[in-house]
Amino acid sequence: MKIRGVFETMRVKEGKVAYFDEHIARIIKSCRFFKINLLCSRAKLRKLVQSAIEKSHFKDARLKVIISQLNRKTNIQIQLSKYTPYLPKKYREGFRVMVSPFRQRELKLSRHKTMIRLLYDLSLEEAKKKGCDDAIILNKSGHLAEASRSNIFFVKEGKLFTPSLACGCLEGITRKAVMNIAEKNKIKVCEGKFNLEDIVCADEAFLTNSLMGIMPIKRKCGPITKLLIKKYNCLLK
Repeated sequence: MKIRGVFETMRVKEGKVAYFDEHIARIIKSCRFFKINLLCSRAKLRKLVQSAIEKSHFKDARLKVIISQLNRKTNIQIQLSKYTPYLPKKYREGFRVMVSPFRQRELKLSRHKTMIRLLYDLSLEEAKKKGCDDAIILNKSGHLAEASRSNIFFVKEGKLFTPSLACGCLEGITRKAVMNIAEKNKIKVCEGKFNLEDIVCADEAFLTNSLMGIMPIKRKCGPITKLLIKKYNCLLK
């Protein structure tokens, strides 16, 4: 499959990009995987992004970097818009989620943020129609993969579980940060293949991405989720 472009979505807080190096490294890795000629160094890409942030005058922003290629010509787009956070009430109550009617089948593509977004867009659209905030996507084998805009975690008997990359989920920046925080706080992290029943029966469950951080799933917020939210938010200060 010919990929025309890849992108990264980042959170800018007080003029600084959270996990900047990790985002830059991931988009460069995706460019290499899809043979997109970036034609600029990592340092130059960082400077381009930082310059765009400074010119925008947004202290808190949603930042999107798109690198596309057409007819061997590479184009870099940097988009910034004002960041509108979810209200504290939403983090207390959590997201309402449903299961997407569409399956994740392109497991290798799911490890990168590409411009092929139909699965994710349709899944989110179905969720909104049903009054939900996001949709959980299963892979072709029926295992948990990810949500339309986020990674999935759940807690059972004090342990933290998340689908492995082989199940068709993005190697999320926040996903990795949460796993590191858990390990530092002596919470065992288990990656593997899980079914929908595992998250339904979990003690706690939450979603993660770079913009919203850690978002509990409705009626699934508990002490470990609250601890991880607190620790993660401290890292962003």
